[in-house]
Formats: sequence, C-alpha cells, structure tokens
Amino acid sequence: RIYGFLHKQGYAVKKQRQLNEDDVSSFKILPQSLLRLLRTEIFLPRLKPHPFFGRLHGLDSYAVGSLCHLAMQEKTLTSGQELFRYAQPAGAMWFLVSGDCEYNIGLTEHFPDLVAR
Repeated sequence: RIYGFLHKQGYAVKKQRQLNEDDVSSFKILPQSLLRLLRTEIFLPRLKPHPFFGRLHGLDSYAVGSLCHLAMQEKTLTSGQELFRYAQPAGAMWFLVSGDCEYNIGLTEHFPDLVAR
C-alpha cells in the first residue's frame, strides 16, 4: 500500500541500503494511517519476541501497534558512539537489531567493568 501511494504521488522508490525512516523524505507526506502500518511492520518483529510485548500483542494488538507508531524510533550508531552512560537516568528502552555492542558499568570512564558483550 505504501509503495502504491508513493508511486501515485510521483515518487520513485529504490532500495539501496538499510534505511531509517528519516532517510526517506517521501515518508513525510504519508497519511497517518499508512505511517502507522509502516511503523508497525518495522517495529512489531522487534517487540514480539520480548515476553511482555509478545503477551500484550496477544491481548491487545492495537495497543502494541500504537506503541510501534507513537513510541518507537530507529537509531543508528557508529563504532565507539555511546547509547547511554553510567549513572544517567534512563529515557528509553533499546532493542539491538544488528551489530555488536559492549555494555560497561563503572564509576570512571577509564576503567569500567565489562558486563556483557
């Protein structure tokens, strides 16, 4: 449906690499109903394996669709970038989709203890 809508609007749609929603300017003109479908298609496969969200989806798929549409976003990091820091308040829940990350905990930046890789 999204491809059809964009095609009717005169946008050429080509797939070249993994894209984030913000990389595709034509998504800004999508009606909210199609944007909701797009975000649900992108994020639902990431949420369903989580025990809480999988159970919630079984009970109320509309609520999980709303989470996908209103509360989730993509973030791409390059090597060495920090997603969050020790002792800083958490502002989000993160799902690693691809790549590797290193989780360290410690009071100093110089000698943190590696918790998981």
